[in-house]
Amino acid sequence: MDVAGIEDVLIDTVKALGIFATVDSAGRDQEPSADTVFSFPYASAFFIGDREVAKQPRPIDELTFGVLVSVKNVRGESAAAADAYALIDSVRLAIRGKTLGIEDIGPFGCPTREMVGYQDGVMTYLLIFTCRQYQPLVGE
Repeated sequence: MDVAGIEDVLIDTVKALGIFATVDSAGRDQEPSADTVFSFPYASAFFIGDREVAKQPRPIDELTFGVLVSVKNVRGESAAAADAYALIDSVRLAIRGKTLGIEDIGPFGCPTREMVGYQDGVMTYLLIFTCRQYQPLVGE
C-alpha cells in the first residue's frame, strides 16, 4: 500500500472513534487560510517521512506519520486538559500496536505524544506513529 493509502486508513481509524467533529488530512489539502473555521475537537493525520532501515534481501522502510489533535478550551483549564488527554489516549489506543489491516507493515508504534501549541484557548497535541513497511524482494 502506498503512503496515501496508509494515511487514509489512519484517517478512517480516527473517524471511526466518533469523538471528533472534524478529521482530515493535513498533507493533501490546501493550507488553511487565516479565516478558516475549524470544528472542535479536530484531528488531522499526515505523512511526515520515512527512512530505509534494511536493503537486502528485502528493503524495509520505517514510515512516520503524525496525528494532530486540537481541543478548544470552553470549560476551564482542568476540564479542557482532561478532555485533550482523553482524546489523545483514545487515538493512541486505536492505532498503537496494530497494523489496521494493512498488508506488508509491522504494527504501529507511538514513540511520542507532545503538546505543540496553545493559542486562543486551543490546545494542540501531536502524536507520532511509526511502522515498518516491507517492500517487495529486490530482483536482479
